[in-house]
Amino acid sequence: MQINNYLNTINKWKNCPMANYVCPVAKYSKLETNTPRGKAFILSLIVNNIEKLDEVAVERIYQCDLCRACEAIGRDDSSIPELILAARRDIVNLNMIPEKVEKLKEDIINNTNLMNSKWIEDKVLELKSSSKNILIVSYESENAKKAYLKIKHLIEEQNINCVELNVGKYPSPISMLNELGYFEISQKALKNLVYLFQKIEIEKIVFLAPYDLEFLIRNEKKFKESNNLIHAFELLKELIGTARINIKEQKEEMIYFDAGCYRDSAKFYDNPRDILKMVPGLKLREMIWTGKESISCGGLTLPHIYPEIFNGIINVILEEIKNYNLNKIITPCPHCIDNFNANSDIKEKYKVLDLWDVAL
Repeated sequence: MQINNYLNTINKWKNCPMANYVCPVAKYSKLETNTPRGKAFILSLIVNNIEKLDEVAVERIYQCDLCRACEAIGRDDSSIPELILAARRDIVNLNMIPEKVEKLKEDIINNTNLMNSKWIEDKVLELKSSSKNILIVSYESENAKKAYLKIKHLIEEQNINCVELNVGKYPSPISMLNELGYFEISQKALKNLVYLFQKIEIEKIVFLAPYDLEFLIRNEKKFKESNNLIHAFELLKELIGTARINIKEQKEEMIYFDAGCYRDSAKFYDNPRDILKMVPGLKLREMIWTGKESISCGGLTLPHIYPEIFNGIINVILEEIKNYNLNKIITPCPHCIDNFNANSDIKEKYKVLDLWDVAL
């Protein structure tokens, strides 16, 4: 079993409560078995042949939203999220996959262009003959479409051409397949994307959702030092710093919500705030927990396989937001906006904005 490669992580975390307070699933469920310590303890019983991997253990393993908050505040490089990913691969290999996980996997495969070889080849031909400077990696979401059109309008005002690469229904299909434990299928989608990028000549490739870009950078050595693959907020900061862009005034106070993703990277926290500091009149109200300790928006796969837990996490956030008596929330990630707007109370009573809405 792959979890046997993580015995050090299991032994360090099975009796350690230090990260329990940042776990969004545990905050909602209040179950010890949903904490980082609880999951490590469950897996310690399995690797020591004290308990077998059963339906309850599988359920707990899939109830983690892999937000990596526990990893970010850990005392060393041992990682509960990586242990959970290994456990899910074992579950897939043992054919103990919950039906709802299998259904989500099938839906991702059937609704992402990254698994379609013909689509990849057609895009290569299309983009090879294109004179575009920037490629925007987007997906089928109202918020993603709005963000793409704002970026397109802004950069075309600077006489820069851009084109959209819509990967399909889900924001980050590569990361989602990997999160579910389908590593080999995830790698196939990753190789298709890498192949496409290597075959075209584009000055910058910009990702609206952060997950697949971070996964790409961490899993493909050729892209680790690349400076032409960036997040949308990095593009906005670059354009503000180098071009003549009029930043609009915002004479009000808004709540700021951090996008987590890979929490070892300060850019997810620093760059958006640097942009918002340039907005005249804007006052930010920070959440209680910010930066690497910030609460997750529910993640990529949890909303689909455990919607009741996902809604619980959003309601935990909502309870804090209500105390601020403000009606606007800012986040740098369109997927966070998707998750927030899936909650009827937030959608009806609050306006959730991205950086492009606020700054331009």
